[in-house]
Amino acid sequence: MKTDGLDPNTVTYTTLISGLSQNGHNSEALTYFKQLFQVGYRPNSASIVVALSASTNMASLHEGRTIHRYILRQKILLSLPVATVLVDMYAKCGSLNCAKCIFDLIPKKELALYNAMIYGYDLHGCVVEALALFKRLSQGGMEPDIITFTSMLSSCCHIGLVKEGLDVLYDMLFVYHMKPSVEHYGCMITLLSKCGNLDEAMQLIHSMPFEPDKNVFESLLVACRELRGTELEEHIANCLIKMEPDNSGHYVSLSNAYATSGRWNQVSKLRDFMKKKSLRKRPRFSWNRISYVCFRRHVAFTQEISTIYTLLDREIQLT
Repeated sequence: MKTDGLDPNTVTYTTLISGLSQNGHNSEALTYFKQLFQVGYRPNSASIVVALSASTNMASLHEGRTIHRYILRQKILLSLPVATVLVDMYAKCGSLNCAKCIFDLIPKKELALYNAMIYGYDLHGCVVEALALFKRLSQGGMEPDIITFTSMLSSCCHIGLVKEGLDVLYDMLFVYHMKPSVEHYGCMITLLSKCGNLDEAMQLIHSMPFEPDKNVFESLLVACRELRGTELEEHIANCLIKMEPDNSGHYVSLSNAYATSGRWNQVSKLRDFMKKKSLRKRPRFSWNRISYVCFRRHVAFTQEISTIYTLLDREIQLT
């Protein structure tokens, strides 16, 4: 930075690190965080928060722990913002026990800290713990916000707790007088459809005060496949095609619905149509971390493979 005529200080570095992290350059952000030490400065709470956020974005437990060790060695006060981002980092990087330890260390908790811990429980499928913490938050006189309710409804989806999900939605509407967003409705629709209540899920979609987005339909589509709701699956796939006519995945879903019901002529016509439009499904990928380095592994998943899976599934059902 000095080559650009700047005389950097902790504030300058913090601003740079924050900007890099917010724009997806997390590795570079952490490089500048380390450089801050090399030029003789000490990070403040804001520097630590943005560096931990960069570690979280990279899913780097190693980097996050390194920063936490620095906090412990320097006996830096564990302020609420630092504690909140530590809980978030540990939960998202797979160390839920560490997240809970940090959470329990803070005597006077605020909503952001509760939200981070509830989201952590949701992320790890710990529904009972999330419900208990939500109850504790409410009984303590603290008012949950939109983020809290999103995590709670998502948690109920994990193991199909329809009653509990409806209770959470009721509290949101009639106790705290909040208007659910499309994301909240989406969670409830996913919950209903996963439990086999496809008609109720469709009724909820029609009663929404705004147009459903593709995420709502996609969650319902998954349930239709699992429950063999072929007609509804076809209807939803067509809705998604209208929303995103260039998304090949929606055509594959429609092809699967045709194949399940034995309409092979329709499958063939749809496949020809996709070829004419040069529609190919994008390869799936997953992140793998080896010795602190992330690799992206592609999974080729073509329309032909999808059709083969449908055919095999049909053969299994017949035997």
